[in-house]
Amino acid sequence: MSPPRSVARHRVIFGIGVVMIGLGLFLALHPLFVPRPVTASRWLDVGFAFFFVLRGLMNVRHAARALSPSPSSPSSESSGIPPHP
Repeated sequence: MSPPRSVARHRVIFGIGVVMIGLGLFLALHPLFVPRPVTASRWLDVGFAFFFVLRGLMNVRHAARALSPSPSSPSSESSGIPPHP
């Protein structure tokens, strides 16, 4: 049986996040091996690397949180907190 749409969507987001992290790491580590920048300037490489790693981490974190089975949170009634009016 195929997974529900939300699970498939979060798996795609997770995969895109991993690819973005890999691309960002490539851009960040490329100057260590080749003196020539990938883009027009080294500062642009650093900017793209920062963006791709940050956005990839955000995607992976969001997808992992959505895909993980969440434990049932205690309701406000059992914790003694009165409900909001």
